[in-house]
Amino acid sequence: MKIEYLEYLLYNKFAVYIKKNSNSYATNEQIAAILHSFHSLGFSLDDNSITLLKTMGIDEISRFYKKTYEVMSKVKGANVKHIIFYKNFPNMEKFSEEEYAVRAILHYLTATKDNQGFMNQDITDDIIREVIPNDNYDTIHLLDEEEAIKKMGYMITVQFESETAIPYSYLQLFKNFIQDYRDLVQPAAIPFKENIAHYITFHLENDKKVEDVFQLKTLRFVQTPTDLLRVYAVLSQGDVQLKTKIFFKSLSRILRRLFLAILNEMAATSFTFIEDLARHEFLWKRAFEKLHMGEYELKYPYIYKEAQALRTGEYQTYYSKLASAKNQDYLLNLLSARPGELARRLDMLLRNKAYDSTKTLKEFALVADKVSSPVLYSLIEHFENRNLYLTRIFCIKGLYMKYMEIEDNREDISEDLKQKAILIIKEALYRLYSKLPRLEKVFVEDSLKNYALPTNARNASKGYKTLTFGSRVKLEMAEGNFLRFFTHWKNMPENDDESRVDIDLSIELVNEDFSDCISVAWHSMSAGKKFSTFHSGDIVTAPNGASEFVDLDYIKARKHDRYVIVCNYVYTGQDFCDIPECFSGVMQMTSLGKKGEVFNPEFVKYKFNLTQKGANSIISFAVDLEIMEMIWMECPRYHGGSGLVASLDIGIIQGLKSALKKRISLYDLVELHKGHLTFVDNQKDAAIIIGDSANATITPFELSFEWV
Repeated sequence: MKIEYLEYLLYNKFAVYIKKNSNSYATNEQIAAILHSFHSLGFSLDDNSITLLKTMGIDEISRFYKKTYEVMSKVKGANVKHIIFYKNFPNMEKFSEEEYAVRAILHYLTATKDNQGFMNQDITDDIIREVIPNDNYDTIHLLDEEEAIKKMGYMITVQFESETAIPYSYLQLFKNFIQDYRDLVQPAAIPFKENIAHYITFHLENDKKVEDVFQLKTLRFVQTPTDLLRVYAVLSQGDVQLKTKIFFKSLSRILRRLFLAILNEMAATSFTFIEDLARHEFLWKRAFEKLHMGEYELKYPYIYKEAQALRTGEYQTYYSKLASAKNQDYLLNLLSARPGELARRLDMLLRNKAYDSTKTLKEFALVADKVSSPVLYSLIEHFENRNLYLTRIFCIKGLYMKYMEIEDNREDISEDLKQKAILIIKEALYRLYSKLPRLEKVFVEDSLKNYALPTNARNASKGYKTLTFGSRVKLEMAEGNFLRFFTHWKNMPENDDESRVDIDLSIELVNEDFSDCISVAWHSMSAGKKFSTFHSGDIVTAPNGASEFVDLDYIKARKHDRYVIVCNYVYTGQDFCDIPECFSGVMQMTSLGKKGEVFNPEFVKYKFNLTQKGANSIISFAVDLEIMEMIWMECPRYHGGSGLVASLDIGIIQGLKSALKKRISLYDLVELHKGHLTFVDNQKDAAIIIGDSANATITPFELSFEWV
């Protein structure tokens, strides 16, 4: 199995694979040494996996350890500082020396004032489990290779079948997997339009028979001309969201004909075809030029006619009709034809005093079932937060996020209307999910309430326990402990014109009412001195790799401020996605860490690769110091000014305010699924466990939560 596939499993399922084909077996000493090494990275194995490990041969366990440790180190960020317990371990020809080392380690780990430890004892299964605790470590499950590959295929299929975007950082991995295991990724439907484009192009780039790709495998997913435009955009290395200028590449003659044949059939049968073209008028005009539209007037007359209408502007769209509608009945009739549009305009209709709100809600109830789930989720969140704030915060989404805040001068919507609208939405979701196959014995952990529903993972990074915007996770801290934020990167290749990379790690300390900020950054390293917050120093180039750290004494800091916001900025201007090695995260350190230990993977709470496309600045997360909760943000941005954190303040506070708003949790989502679930009160009785514990079968850390 490729390293990248193993890394994906560990990121998203807390699982690694094992390959068995030997009749010789590992000893308890070997297993204890391996478990102790994994323990140093903050990982443990469950009992079933330890049992499975004992069936491995000497050569197999050596290969397993080497590959697994490599991936675990990368996941935790320890690969840039190779912390190896035993040189060349586990090469068993030197085992006599290492056996002594293992026993010595076990002795020092287990010896107490009243117990001399296990120096002179046999290392038994019970001792292994006692010495290598599961508490406070992430429990890893072992899968055999065939099971691991099938699990990956299933997870990638689920991602294509979900109603959220596939993160840019995973696209190449998915492409490689589909090339290697085509038959394991066969989605029944692809509801999110951007994902259709990626799925088709993965096949187009790997298949020699273009006609088969379109006619037999993927055509069923293409429903509108915009779907095909996205495919063309991806083939041209352009923006799949169609929000930026695209330089369409020339296609082969056979591919041009296939594109035009599909478009011609759509134009002949669709009454809204010209409107679909008009949504992206500029892009279609450029695309038609590259498709040599003028050569196919006779062969594809319907698309030729529509292309000419687009060029001359002689058409009327649905939206022009909406703009001119004055009568409520006529407007509702138009909007009901496109339920998603009615959902997006529901607030406007309900606050319009000239309209009958009862009639509006009645019409919405008739079509709510036809609105996509993400739109319904966002609508619930909208009404839950309506009337609660004096300002409105907008996130301008594209390749990166930009926040703006304005005064909220809209008319209030009564609590009664808000609750009626929310009830309609929830009932529509109940009906939708009740049609799913029945599942018995489901246990839901309360911790799921902390995790926000994933509705947009487009620019999410690969990471160790990365979360969804607005998720809140408890940090268990004690007196004398502190947070150490870290960022590591490496320069571009030497042959690159701009090989030097300078990344600045900084934090913003923000008070309760957001009126005051203190920056701790390269230009203000001592700004947090009064509450023991220090920056490790500014490194301006990293030919062999470099790291920056910020230590925060959370007890002292929270006496002055409420929040800390963690930011990274590429001073030299490169996009994160172009930097060959770049990651960031946070450690929950003990006082032991102050004795010269800079990086310890065992203390890594969260680690994520900075791979965002079109962004050179990112707000990663915040910490609520009063209740010690991490608030996940991951707001990538592009900034072309100075590298001072103070100059980046626009959007930082607004992003935090947005993350603090009430959001639908994964717990709420499972509640919406109750029509096809039978719940149990005891975890021991459950066949399916949903939560973040070691026993969970569905976790919030997966790339796509299975039921979204």
